[in-house]
Amino acid sequence: MTRDETPSTEDLVLRLLDEHGDALYRYLLVILGRVEDAEDTYQLLWSRVLSRVSKLRNPEAYLWRSARNEARRCLRRRNHFWAHQAEPLALETFPNRENPGVPLTTRIALDKALRTLPVAQQEAVALMGFEGMTAREAGMKLSCSPNTVSARYRRALIALRGRLGRQESDDG
Repeated sequence: MTRDETPSTEDLVLRLLDEHGDALYRYLLVILGRVEDAEDTYQLLWSRVLSRVSKLRNPEAYLWRSARNEARRCLRRRNHFWAHQAEPLALETFPNRENPGVPLTTRIALDKALRTLPVAQQEAVALMGFEGMTAREAGMKLSCSPNTVSARYRRALIALRGRLGRQESDDG
């Protein structure tokens, strides 16, 4: 392909899917907490991207902004009961590179604690903690400054330590 040729819509979508598909799906799983909601939102996003990608100046930014907006819309649609009764994530779908021997019960406890955090903090954990993004990369995806994402991530870690620590003392 020469510099004068623009990639086809299909090529752009395939590139975006290859570069961001897995991370985007895991992000939606963390934020929505239900596999069904994550899958529905994921499909909706890609159909929107497919219909608009050729007109976008920054398809990557559009994709992540749309994912965030759709996830928040989905959360607002749920009634209060379901928002707090989300089933545990299928955490085994997340790569566990750091600690492959972490028991499923520990991972479920982490998910329950994660559900208690504000969505903005969940987003920071999903991108920086689970995806290993830098604050700058996560800030670009979330349309906020790296300092804001770092602060949200730090607050989330402090809250998670407190909640998980309390749970351990309650169990012991």
